[in-house]
Amino acid sequence: MATTNTATIARLRDQIWALEQGSEAPPPVLSIGEPDAALPWGGLPLARLHQIALSDGAGLGFAAGLLGILGRGRPVLWCKRRGSAMPFLPGLAPFGLTPDRVITVETERAIEILWAMEEGLRCPSLGAVLGEIDDLPTQAARRLQLAAETGGVVGLMVTPARAATGGATTRWRVTAAPSVVPPWGGLGAPAWDVALERCRNGLPRSWTLAWRDGRFALAAP
Repeated sequence: MATTNTATIARLRDQIWALEQGSEAPPPVLSIGEPDAALPWGGLPLARLHQIALSDGAGLGFAAGLLGILGRGRPVLWCKRRGSAMPFLPGLAPFGLTPDRVITVETERAIEILWAMEEGLRCPSLGAVLGEIDDLPTQAARRLQLAAETGGVVGLMVTPARAATGGATTRWRVTAAPSVVPPWGGLGAPAWDVALERCRNGLPRSWTLAWRDGRFALAAP
């Protein structure tokens, strides 16, 4: 039986990336659990912009989970429209986001959210930046991509499901899914139906994911 040589696979992946993207090496990545296998990098690329299209407010929990994973213990920036709903800060702790790590920016105009995100993405001391906006114009997405690459910080742009696909590296569509009640009763782990809708050289796939032990795992049937 042939054995898998991980070093050879990694070298070939780097070479393919260089040929396709015109760069010397692929971006660094971070494992986010089950969706890793559908991503051509073997994980979610850092220093890039990712779009999360939500069909309902519960999808913010998925965004918070990603923010906690990507933040890796460092402060994160959450930019939102003034008056819009935001999860109760102490309630974000299960996603690895303690209140002392979350910096919030509230503003009236979408253009100011984009400005705050761009400034945050250029700050390498931040672990990640999340912004909520109704639409993601391609030109704005390109500016955020450049800022993310410059600062080495990952950006999450949360939009409604109806928003057009911008220039983000990946686009995910998220809706709430029923949680599975554990055998001993009580509340089950939060769960979402997640679809990878756009990713160059990726595999469009969908999962029902639950948040368990600090990562996304397949929800039990």
